[in-house]
Formats: sequence, C-alpha cells, structure tokens
Amino acid sequence: MADMLTIGGISAEQVYQTVRGAGVADADAKLLVSNWIYQNYLSLARRFDYVTAFPAAVPECVPPPFARTFAHKDWTDGEDLVQAGESPGDEGMNKRFHKIEADFDTLGAQVARLASCMADMRASMRKLLDEISAELNRIDSDVAALRGPIVIGPPVRPPIGSLPGGVFTNPNIPLPPVLTAPLGPMAGDPMVSFLGTTTFQDRAVSLFNTSQGIVVMPAIDASSPASLDRRVSSVGALSRAMQENAQLKAATTGVVSKQDLVARFGTVTLSNGQTLEQAVAVLPANAQYASGAVMLNDLAQRVAGALQSTTGLPQQLAATVNASQDATTLAAADVSGLKTLAPDATAALRKAGITTIGQVAAATPDKLASALRDNNVAMSVGEIASTQGMAQTLSNIQIK
Repeated sequence: MADMLTIGGISAEQVYQTVRGAGVADADAKLLVSNWIYQNYLSLARRFDYVTAFPAAVPECVPPPFARTFAHKDWTDGEDLVQAGESPGDEGMNKRFHKIEADFDTLGAQVARLASCMADMRASMRKLLDEISAELNRIDSDVAALRGPIVIGPPVRPPIGSLPGGVFTNPNIPLPPVLTAPLGPMAGDPMVSFLGTTTFQDRAVSLFNTSQGIVVMPAIDASSPASLDRRVSSVGALSRAMQENAQLKAATTGVVSKQDLVARFGTVTLSNGQTLEQAVAVLPANAQYASGAVMLNDLAQRVAGALQSTTGLPQQLAATVNASQDATTLAAADVSGLKTLAPDATAALRKAGITTIGQVAAATPDKLASALRDNNVAMSVGEIASTQGMAQTLSNIQIK
C-alpha cells in the first residue's frame, strides 16, 4: 500500500497529502508523487497482475430457464372449428397467437441480455489485453536499455571527496546519468502517450511513455472515468441534485446566476462528494444563464476543457471507456464505457438506437427514460441525469 512505501521515514501518501494540501490538483499531485518515487528509487521491481476485474461468472448475465407458454393442440379435419375468441372448449386463435408473441418477447429479451453481456465481456477483454500490452512494452523498454524504467537527466558529479565513506571521485571517469525534472517530465511533452494500467505494491498505477522514459502515476483507480478524476462526475452530480432536491430544482427552472446559486446552495453535498460550490467553481463569478440546462451545458464544456489540459488524462479516459484505437473523441466511444449503466440498461439504449457516449449526451432526458422504461430497466430520474451529465462532459473531450 502507499503508506508502506517510505523513503527517509516519509511515505508516498504523506507526500501526496502535503501536495494536495498546498492546493495542487489531484492529477498533478499524482504526477509529482510519481516523480518523487523515481527520484529516490530509479527503478521499480514489479510483479504483473491484472487490475481489471474479470469474474468467472456474472449472475445477472445468466437468464432464467425459458419456459414456453404456447402448446399447440392438434386439430381434426372436419371436426374442429377455428375461432378468434375463447370458448369453454377452445382458447381461440387470439389467445394462441398472444402466447406465441409472449414467447418471442421473452426470447428476445434473453438474447438482448446475452448480447449486452458479450459486449461488456469484450470491453473487459480489451482492457485486460491493454494491461498485458503495457507490461510487454515495459519489459521491452527494460531490455532495450538494459535497466529499469527511469527518467534520464544530465549527469551530476559530486565534489571530490564528498562521497560517503571518504571515497574520492575520479574526474576522468564518466558518471552515469541521474534522474532530474522533479516538477514533472510529462508537462508539455509532445511524445507522451498512455500505455495502460498495472499494479505496484497491490495498488493500481497508470503507465505513460514520455520522451525521457516511462513514468508511473501511483494509486490511480482506472475502473471508471470518475475514479480517474472526480471532475468528470461534477456535471452529472449537479444534474442529479437538480432533479432530486426540490428547492434546487425550483431555483434552476428559470434564469440562473452562479452567485445566487452558490449563496443559497453552495454547501449542498452532491452525490460525488463535492459541494455545489466546488462543482461550479470553473464557471465565471458573474455567470448568468437562461435556464439550468444551459448552465449544465456550459459547465460540461468548461470542465471538459480543464480535463483536456491535464497531461495524459484524455488518453487515460479513452482507455477507461474502451474507446477504439482510431477514435479522436470520447463521444465516439461505445455506450458501455459509461460504467454507471448496468448491462440491461446498455442493451435498452442500444435497442433505442443510442449506441455511443455522444448520443447519450445529445438525447433528451425523456428519450433516455422512455428507452429504459420500455425495456423494464429501473433507473430513477436522478440516476439518468447523473449518467447523462457525465456523458456530456466526456463527449467534449478530444483524445488526440
């Protein structure tokens, strides 16, 4: 764990909390901790293990046994009459065909569930293969350089006689390079690319290839977009509160000003742990909108811009939502990338023609609710708003 990794009596967790306490953003703080580890360790002994959960069985993906309701009773020529309605001795054609319809509906629902589960399994397999690919790239880098993954800087020679134990250095013998760039070699690096995820000391970490070597960001949970950066869920959490909090809903029906909203509801805690004031902090102080929906749209664009400017984060999000290798925006990622949606909800949206994150963001709340309701998927109005808010944020982010 992070508190087990100590250098000079200081743990990685202490460094992280100190940096966060100074007002540094979460993602940037993790970069700083990563460089602090490399400055002191130079290389990491590692053991490959999967980060993505891949259970052997998923109970909700096992449909109940199909029980056919239609049973045909043979007719006898010249004796049996065909009739539409039901009578004491005959079900009638209408009831027979309705039973066939019910059987088809049941089979269709089970096939849709299986198809959704197969799609989610494929997405998980993609993530597992990305983890293996990242590990193979690290091994290849080690073999090519004949050393562990380090960040290289110019050699530094200590003064003669300054080494521990009184050992004197020979100025004619070149020294090996040492690690530099304590403020983050990834900042502004045009060659930075996200390799994937693995584990270090039982913690999930993300790997980045940079022009100076491979950099590790420790203690990152890549299981969902919001886990990577809480800002991703800000719009969704606020949208949900605007549906579930009656007073807030009334206050955002007409014209909305940030100043008034923060004054009245700034301390309200949202579903992602932020306060309302924290969630709208990116909006201008004097911002005023024609409605709450317009405010959410502007907030999604501004939050996406902040996430876009965080080095390496768009690539991490792309891997988390299982975006295709050639995708240039997160809007094109499959709807299954929204981890707040259960498999049956994903299947219901696909059935309604909503197959990407961008389409979830663009759909009306009524269309989303109707698609879920028509397929007997239970999601509250607040949960739908939360999911759509996250989709609106993600759909504004470019990967490349």
